[in-house]
Amino acid sequence: MPLPGTPLYEHGQQLGLIGTSPEEEEYLLNVSGSGTGKLNYLNLNGSPMKEVLFWDYLMKLEASRTFREIIKTQPMKETFLAKVWREQGKKLLKKPSMKSKILKVIETGNLNHVFSAESTTFRFFSTFLEVHLINNKYIDALPRWFIYPIIQNLLYFEFLVQSLALKIFSRRYNLYANLRPKNYLPEDFLNADRTKDRSLRSLVAAHRLDPNNETEKNRQTLVRGL
Repeated sequence: MPLPGTPLYEHGQQLGLIGTSPEEEEYLLNVSGSGTGKLNYLNLNGSPMKEVLFWDYLMKLEASRTFREIIKTQPMKETFLAKVWREQGKKLLKKPSMKSKILKVIETGNLNHVFSAESTTFRFFSTFLEVHLINNKYIDALPRWFIYPIIQNLLYFEFLVQSLALKIFSRRYNLYANLRPKNYLPEDFLNADRTKDRSLRSLVAAHRLDPNNETEKNRQTLVRGL
């Protein structure tokens, strides 16, 4: 999440996703009152929403496949601690009362509080995915081209339902903007030989405009956190 004083924040400004004038205040207010769920992040690279929703689950699904391939040649038994950890994880998925969650949504105006591991009300498919489909030998055996698009589209459907639930309370995801920034990463940056030249700090420095006045100079200093 881009925060003032970081290269990521300045990069967001250069892409036009974060304001550089008084409208920036709205972004900062949203940052202060938002959770750290991925649906509250700025879309800095313009990826489609379906990809954003699927990234972390793709990692888990691939890890499960890889693990299952490894244990074919290197069998292992579940340890006592691993069993306890697995059982505790299942207990965390038990949802609190519907009333308490709805009251929390009304109070805060967003669904961050019900998107946690303790809730399943607005995470009907992602919860099912976490509990039953990830680390499932039958899912791991299915071809990627078949099962991954199904999971990805069901996650997107869940997102649409969540968005509709927020709309009922005249709210939306605070920070996510479905914008497609142009010229996200220039070719000279991607092809740079030195690691330093491929850093985000170098990228924003190369695109930083010279200040027109003392006020702008001071603003840039504050943004850089220097």
